[in-house]
Amino acid sequence: MASSTSNTISPTHPLGTLSTLPFELRNQILDLLTPSANPSSPFSASKALADRIGVGAVSHVPPPTSLLLTCKQLSHEALDVYYRKTVFSIERVLDLFSPWSMMGVEETLGRGRGAVVLGRMRRVRVDVFWEWLPTPAPAPGLASSVLGGVDGLLCPRESEIMCRMERMGRVMDVLVQAAQLQFFCLGWKECAPLRVGGDEAGFLWEAEARKRVLGPVKRLRGVRVVEGEVVAGREVEEVIGGFLGEVRREMREREERKERKVDGEKVILEEKKRPAKLVTGERKHLLTPEDREMHRRKRSYFE
Repeated sequence: MASSTSNTISPTHPLGTLSTLPFELRNQILDLLTPSANPSSPFSASKALADRIGVGAVSHVPPPTSLLLTCKQLSHEALDVYYRKTVFSIERVLDLFSPWSMMGVEETLGRGRGAVVLGRMRRVRVDVFWEWLPTPAPAPGLASSVLGGVDGLLCPRESEIMCRMERMGRVMDVLVQAAQLQFFCLGWKECAPLRVGGDEAGFLWEAEARKRVLGPVKRLRGVRVVEGEVVAGREVEEVIGGFLGEVRREMREREERKERKVDGEKVILEEKKRPAKLVTGERKHLLTPEDREMHRRKRSYFE
């Protein structure tokens, strides 16, 4: 029996037998070829990709290069399956003692080798570690305490808050360039502060400081914003959840205003395209001054 030509690889059928399978079945095969990554392995393909494009972690193993070189159609389908499910994690962006994370996001992901990946990524997770700055002990007697001469770990001061806002803004400068970004997840981690006393005004200022640092997230457009893992106290969870709820509400209102504006422009265009009608009687006030002058001249001519 002669074999079908569609089952062999040729310039006409570069996928061979794979091209005869339904699209959904091909997607399942490609999904198996891009499994979840092992984050604990420093030698995995996903870790190599993360280092190459300047992010902290990549959730799935990228498609094999040999698969991408098979043909254009298969490469397009494999990359579509991969980017549809892969989450790219950006970590330690607020850590002033680790400039490499910010350098990777700005220089490598934003303008370097990761720029192509940035244009294709659809899911991003940003993990924020909120550091509490040590406050020196005011009295020499505290130097021998378990804190080692530290009075407590308190919220950063205004200058530090401004620095963190600036760093988060630089991250958003990069992410707004991701044309296909659909999903943004925010994770938050912080240790319980070590206080010696405290008042309600201080707690409120700390909550407001967190929201100010996250303010640049509101620049995202057309992206689903969700809350990731929050490792902190109940009060902090409420602050983060409330802020993200505010972001989602503003996005909905912005989209509604945009839709109303588009609908209004459509109505105006339809009114302009509608042919002018000569009306009399109770609708005479709708005539333009030129129409009224034309009617007056016609009446005077026949009179």
